[in-house]
Amino acid sequence: MIIGTSATITQPAPPNSYYGVAQAGGTPAPEGTIIVAVANGIKQDSISVGSNGEYGSSSGEKLNVDSDIDSKVTFHVDTVDGPQADQTDSDPTAEVEELDLTFPGGTFSGSSPTETETAAETETATETKRRQRRKRRQRRKRRQRRKQRQRRNSDRDGNSDRDGNSDRDGNGDRDGNSDRDTNRNGH
Repeated sequence: MIIGTSATITQPAPPNSYYGVAQAGGTPAPEGTIIVAVANGIKQDSISVGSNGEYGSSSGEKLNVDSDIDSKVTFHVDTVDGPQADQTDSDPTAEVEELDLTFPGGTFSGSSPTETETAAETETATETKRRQRRKRRQRRKRRQRRKQRQRRNSDRDGNSDRDGNSDRDGNGDRDGNSDRDTNRNGH
């Protein structure tokens, strides 16, 4: 019997959530760019940029950070060490914030992730086609070798019919039964 105990259950605080537009030098971040939220040098969350440089939305997916964290939140491209946005959040307090992010000029000047993914997909498709062609050639060669072996074997036996199948028992049939056995049994 337990007397006089009470348990206090603490609920975790809701996260601080962010959404907005990511840009560099007035140019929106390319679709597919990854925005990473970092606190104490540790990745808290990441989100992919959609069209027009938008990351997250007021009614949809957001970039979330633990609101109990006692640290400034910084925003980076691709990794915790990637280019950092000018904007930070010094005091995440369990709210939803529209926060447009400005990254250093030139951050998005290289090939966009979409172009990189397309190049990688093309390379993968090309490799797949090459592999398929190689397998077809190998199968064709195996079939040719098998037919050559069959021809050699049937030529060696001296018993072959027109389609290259061996007459194993020399009685003019391939099943090993003579025609006389078939007639004798009435089949």
